[in-house]
Amino acid sequence: MPDANGLLEGKTALGLRAAAEAGIKRCKA
Repeated sequence: MPDANGLLEGKTALGLRAAAEAGIKRCKA
């Protein structure tokens, strides 16, 4: 799987983005 690292980075980026959005929603709530 030559794209394993790319997929991992993509999932991490999505996870960080989701966490950031959740944090923003929590602060606004």
